[in-house]
Amino acid sequence: MMSTIQKLCAAAALAFAAAGCAGGGRDVFVPQSDYGIPPESNEYSEPGDCEGGSRLAAVSLDEPEYPRRAFRNGVQGWVVVRLDVGADGRTSNVEIVESQPTNAFNREARRTVRNWVFEPPGEPGLERCVVVLDFRLGQARIGL
Repeated sequence: MMSTIQKLCAAAALAFAAAGCAGGGRDVFVPQSDYGIPPESNEYSEPGDCEGGSRLAAVSLDEPEYPRRAFRNGVQGWVVVRLDVGADGRTSNVEIVESQPTNAFNREARRTVRNWVFEPPGEPGLERCVVVLDFRLGQARIGL
């Protein structure tokens, strides 16, 4: 007869296995790197800069995809991105300010942010907005 603890362990093992299978063939993420705490966007802002969540209202804000190579290798990290938002709400001048680890997530971060659209902020737009994209435990998130 199984004890309560053995039953819970068995149920957890089944749930973990099912989660791996339910991902459409995608492997389970196994962290192989340390995860440095991502910075706050205001750490990269100067007076007059637009901070990520303070003045931006999203119309189309897709989250980044976790790069396959980083996922397979268990790499985690974050990317600080600076961007301008034109009077029409479209992003421009997307640049990577800092990332950890360097270059592991930069391409995906840049691709994602270039496709974002915000409520038109009016003339002359917003300059030097800062956002942080977080890549942890196999999931990518926006940390505006």
